[in-house]
Amino acid sequence: MAICPGGQSTGSKSAVAADRGGSFSSCRSAAEYRSESQSPRPLPDRRQCRSGGQAGKACRAATDSSGWRMMDWSEQLLRGESILWQGRPAPRCYTFRNWGLASLGLVLFLLSSFWQMLGMQLVEDGHPWYLALLPVPLVIGSFLLGPGQILWARFAWERLFYCLTERRLLIRSGVWQVKVRQISLEEIESWQQRRHGEHLASIRLVQSRGKYIILHCVEQPQYLIAHLEQAIP
Repeated sequence: MAICPGGQSTGSKSAVAADRGGSFSSCRSAAEYRSESQSPRPLPDRRQCRSGGQAGKACRAATDSSGWRMMDWSEQLLRGESILWQGRPAPRCYTFRNWGLASLGLVLFLLSSFWQMLGMQLVEDGHPWYLALLPVPLVIGSFLLGPGQILWARFAWERLFYCLTERRLLIRSGVWQVKVRQISLEEIESWQQRRHGEHLASIRLVQSRGKYIILHCVEQPQYLIAHLEQAIP
């Protein structure tokens, strides 16, 4: 068992976080997030969320931790199962989460495009035709690494949603073919987080055999963390 700064201990099932821009490492709980918020929103009572009428709708809407359009999970829920929390990544954070590689790809794309135009000009001046083809693989590869990666992430964000119930975690994703992945809470051994801002973090859920899944760029993560602290003591 390791001791985190401030005296909080961490075990196999613990809340672990990181400083802004770092890796998944140091400790941070939902209570610490709430202490930084000027007007924290209380977590909804799950019994109210099961009820019908306007009260139930308002409660289910309160489980959304962001201001973006949410999914209708009614077809995926089991009998008697209710939603504790739902959300989706912050669009800018998710789209540019690999900005370092994207920047490198953009630079290579511009340089290789210039090389491509230079090769075409040389061919027009009577030089061998293959000079215009040499930079083609680099142009394509750098585009996929740079601008292409950004565009793909933006398209992927449109169909990416998270949902936490008292039994499972549901993840809806896919660009060409939408799939819903489900993970039982019993399979989650621990969880960690990486801060991207004051109220923005990515949550890594660690499963058995070293497997893990990351919920990228969750806004207001304290609401999800509060439920994880209850489900994974």
